[in-house]
Amino acid sequence: MALLPVVALAQDEETNIPDSITELLDLFSRIGSWMLQFFWVAAVISGVYTAYLYLTGGSKPDNISKAHRQLIYTVVAIFVVIIAFTLPSILNSIIANTS
Repeated sequence: MALLPVVALAQDEETNIPDSITELLDLFSRIGSWMLQFFWVAAVISGVYTAYLYLTGGSKPDNISKAHRQLIYTVVAIFVVIIAFTLPSILNSIIANTS
């Protein structure tokens, strides 16, 4: 009972909750943009790490195979992210052209 005035006062403050579908889509777009930027930083770090593994691998086949696997993981991750971020616009253009 003692917290009811505090709860009632909290309702006057403005929230950042999206009020419409367009605001929600804009929020998702901003989140996706941040995720994409984070991914590219991670991809560059992974590429540098892969190059380091290749350079320091020397004549040890285990280190070279580890570097090769890391390169494959990096390329597949880049491909998946490119597909994930371009697929909605591709599908949107296909749907817009068919109707």
